[in-house]
Amino acid sequence: MSFGDTYIQLFNTSRSALKAVSPKLRVGGPATMELRSVAEFLSAFPDADFASTHTYPTDYCNSDPANLDCFTDGIVAAKKQAKDTPFLITEYSCGWKNSAIHGGESTSYSASFALRTIAALADAGLEALSWWTFSMLFDEDSGGVVNHAVTGNEFGQNKSGADAAWQTVSGVPLPSYRAFQLLKDAGDTRLPVAIAGRNATDGVDTTLSIFATSNISGGGAKIFLSNFRPDD
Repeated sequence: MSFGDTYIQLFNTSRSALKAVSPKLRVGGPATMELRSVAEFLSAFPDADFASTHTYPTDYCNSDPANLDCFTDGIVAAKKQAKDTPFLITEYSCGWKNSAIHGGESTSYSASFALRTIAALADAGLEALSWWTFSMLFDEDSGGVVNHAVTGNEFGQNKSGADAAWQTVSGVPLPSYRAFQLLKDAGDTRLPVAIAGRNATDGVDTTLSIFATSNISGGGAKIFLSNFRPDD
């Protein structure tokens, strides 16, 4: 992707205007999908305050669903393109090449994906890793508001609104919600993990992933285990 003159003028004018209001305001981009154009953007705008993009497993992992590290490897590669520029993943979630992709948050798959992904990217140097959430009352398929409970679909299965929800329409927390509820109380220091007999020192062994934390001020360790594989 090459950035045309119109885009370049728009970005530079917007950046100048915002910086005139306050130099503390940070302006960046390209806010693309599928991790696209990070290097190209920073080449065109080397003074950008950050690089941002978003991605889902369906963007580039469908051709190799057996590679459980496909998703996180793609993000790490994009981060390398940003070099020392702050790098933000502003949108991601658990969609994969699975038949129930819309409704994935309703299953344990989503929780295991969250735990594995966050553990794998904890030391990747990302400034933000933001899970995409939306209301179960919103249905992207129709572009409007659909109360799935009224239609007899409490979990919104096979509807686009469900692949971004953390709760059912009645407020019942879904597995993805529970994963982040656990992570909220994680410690502030990550501990090294080794899996005996498996030559795994990063806490990952095929579908199994483990990471552990403690508080720098003291206290016991918290250990997070997940067994992740795509639905298909």
